[in-house]
Amino acid sequence: MEYLLFAMIGAVSGVAFYFLAVHHVSVRVTYDNREKLALIKKKYFIPVWMLSYMLLFLIVALIDLKLDIHNPVVIWSTVKIMLFACLAFNVSAVDILLRRIPNAILLGMIFLQICDIAVKQYGGANGADLLVTSLGGFAIGYLVFKLPATFKLSIGGGDIKFSAVIGFMIGPYDYIHAMLIMSIILLVFYIYLRVSKTGNMKTKAPMGPFLAAGTFVAMLLPLIDKAL
Repeated sequence: MEYLLFAMIGAVSGVAFYFLAVHHVSVRVTYDNREKLALIKKKYFIPVWMLSYMLLFLIVALIDLKLDIHNPVVIWSTVKIMLFACLAFNVSAVDILLRRIPNAILLGMIFLQICDIAVKQYGGANGADLLVTSLGGFAIGYLVFKLPATFKLSIGGGDIKFSAVIGFMIGPYDYIHAMLIMSIILLVFYIYLRVSKTGNMKTKAPMGPFLAAGTFVAMLLPLIDKAL
């Protein structure tokens, strides 16, 4: 029954965030890429969003239902991951279509982390220490992507901001985990390009989906550890 509830919440969230993605694409398209807006408006994308969000929420449910569901902080940790998954999926979709990352979603992630600090402080944690950790993660996330861009490597401004926000959300320690996981996913992607002969190491790819996937897995790891 609990899994069905998670799946239903995921499906409803998928529909809501699909229309949010359409909005983000519509306000960013130009006359040169109007076909991207027409593409995302195709009706079959609604079930794609629904099924994707259902899968994301069920992944979280498989872990969450083994934890202390009566602990408000644990419940909030699950809600945070689910909300991040919603926002990150839309970031990835817009980045794939337009190679742009919506600032509004990044601001939503920052607000989500501020809420996380407030909830954990309510649970007995030191809010000031948590804020310092988040700011440290923000600085590291910014520098990790900004420095290569300074040397003219192909890293967009949106990717730099997304990396900084991820650092703010998960802190320096988990940010390192996220980058390691992202690197593995990127390596698998480039091996696929090489094997399928559709690209190589010089092929440009949107970084948003890889950053989002690496961070999602890194956020799940502490819950997995508690559930085992």
